[in-house]
Amino acid sequence: MPGVVPSQYDRPSGCLLSPRCPYKEPACDVPPPILDTPNGKVRCIYADPTARTPISHAAILESQV
Repeated sequence: MPGVVPSQYDRPSGCLLSPRCPYKEPACDVPPPILDTPNGKVRCIYADPTARTPISHAAILESQV
């Protein structure tokens, strides 16, 4: 991912990659939950890279039950 990694003293709120991510949405300003995927654990509302649509917070909460 192009761009500069933020220092430990200058981290964005929410997703740490949001300043450099081309898919940034307002939902990325909140820390994302850890999601289990077939490829491992991720912290992104775009857990399915082929979908390119964010997972709804309701779906995230349902998956954690």
